[in-house]
Amino acid sequence: GSGKTEGFLIPILDDLLRDPTPGVRALLIYPMNALVNDQLDRLRRLLKDTPITFGRYTSELEKTKQKALEKLRDPLPNEVICREQIWSGEMLPQILITNYAMLEYLLLRPQDSTLFQSGQWRFIVLDEAHTYSGAKGIEVALLLRRLKHRLGKQPGETRCIATSATLTDDDVNAAVSFAENLFGEAYEPNDIIFGEINRDFVPAYQRVTKPDALAYTDPQLDKVLELVRSDSADRLEEVVQVVRTLGLVSEAQLQSASGAATPAEFLYVALQDNADLTHLRRWMLDQPDTPVPVEKAAAFLFGDLDEESRLQALYRVIELGSMARPAPDKPPLLPARYHLFARSPQGVWVCLNPECP
Repeated sequence: GSGKTEGFLIPILDDLLRDPTPGVRALLIYPMNALVNDQLDRLRRLLKDTPITFGRYTSELEKTKQKALEKLRDPLPNEVICREQIWSGEMLPQILITNYAMLEYLLLRPQDSTLFQSGQWRFIVLDEAHTYSGAKGIEVALLLRRLKHRLGKQPGETRCIATSATLTDDDVNAAVSFAENLFGEAYEPNDIIFGEINRDFVPAYQRVTKPDALAYTDPQLDKVLELVRSDSADRLEEVVQVVRTLGLVSEAQLQSASGAATPAEFLYVALQDNADLTHLRRWMLDQPDTPVPVEKAAAFLFGDLDEESRLQALYRVIELGSMARPAPDKPPLLPARYHLFARSPQGVWVCLNPECP
């Protein structure tokens, strides 16, 4: 939600719309196929009805068009859907999405050489760049040097971009050093763009609504959350009724939100004077740049409740605030993110035989 992808995608699309020369022009490298597929879905939405060709090349790319069409529903005419199209030169993706392991294969296999015959490669993007440290970082750095050698690119002839949410703690020199080692290119401090937290909040209201903390634990709120997730306009009145019954918003804010078209938009206006959301966001922004444990946040907001109830109330407040948006492409009332740390236990077994003692 920070705009990292748009940071490199908008300049790439601008370049392709200005110059429609065919052939690979931008390489987007992701550490996992799941991230490749996520980016592919985004490009399908963005590039529909445009002349820009795009496609992934991972182990999941079918060899023949017939096989691909058995799995894909209504593929876009500008999407490369099989290896045949690349091998024959029928259509090459101007935006090629892959992972570093597959890039290694592409450089080795003769049938994939059509990808590298164009001298138009202008962009190399490494998303999730913090994953390229240690031995993996060394391998990927050398892989990128081999790629540029294959393309006949000298330093400075390719725009190399790395993005990450957790690479450095605002250390410009560390970021410059990392980028230079990774890409084999020269970087300056001005090339580094750090994200900035938006600390602006909704306007201060004279009427601040402080609901009963137990209202957040009411089972009726589950129905509200379900309706807001669906964002169905014809269920808006149900959301309004439950929110009013539970006393989560003031009558004045209900009037202000009367013109909302969707449940998410209604919550965005109606909850702007909710004291719990306001206090939680301001408190989180005042913390150091470290995640806040949910137990600590729950005690801050709902210290009078028992531990189970305060946690449940906190989760409801977070979900309400994170779904309250004025529009799908606008930030929510409470821009929150959960970080879950899981570790699989070793040596735990369950027998499938019901007769097993």
